[in-house]
Amino acid sequence: MPLDVPVVLQPFGSSSCVPTCVYAVLRAFEADETAENGDTEREDDEDDEAEQARRDEVSELCEETELGCDLDTVITGLKQGGYDADWFPSRGKSLPDALKLLRDSVMDPDDPQPVIVSLQTDIRSADDHAVVVRRFLGNRNNTTGLEPMVELMDPDHSRGGIRKLSLQEFGRQWNFAGQRAFTVRPG
Repeated sequence: MPLDVPVVLQPFGSSSCVPTCVYAVLRAFEADETAENGDTEREDDEDDEAEQARRDEVSELCEETELGCDLDTVITGLKQGGYDADWFPSRGKSLPDALKLLRDSVMDPDDPQPVIVSLQTDIRSADDHAVVVRRFLGNRNNTTGLEPMVELMDPDHSRGGIRKLSLQEFGRQWNFAGQRAFTVRPG
C-alpha cells in the first residue's frame, strides 16, 4: 500500500513547491513509522512554531530562492542535511518504461516510495512545478472509455491538494519537464 502523503500547501505567492513536497514526503514517512510503532500521537498535532521551524529547515536545505529551486542543489542539500535523497532513475528511459518504474516504486507493497516529480504543462514553457506522486489508480470513466489515473499531492494553492491526472496527461507533462524526479527519506 502506498504511503499516505499529507496535503501540505506552499505559502501564498511563493515558489516553494519543491521544499513543500519534500516536507510532505518526510511527514508521510514519520506518520508511517509512528503507526508501525503503535504510537497514538499523530504528527498532525505538532504546534505551529515547530512545524514552521521544520519547514524552514527543509527550505534552507533545498536552498530555495524567490525563483524556486535547482533540483541538483536540492538533492545535495538534503544529503548534507542527513536525508537519503537521490535522483529517481527515470531520465533517459522511454516514457512507458519510466512510468512503469514510477508505478512500481510508488505502489511497492513492501517499501513504497512517494516520488517528487517535476511537471510542465507546455513544452514551450520554462516554468515547471513539483508535485508528489501518491499512487496510481485503476481506471476512471470518461468520454473515451476507461483511463488509468495518477493521484498527486499538489502544493499549489490555486489547484492544490489531492488531484488526479490521466496517466496520458501526467506522462505528457512529466515528459515536457524532462522526466525529472527524485526521492527523499529520513536518513
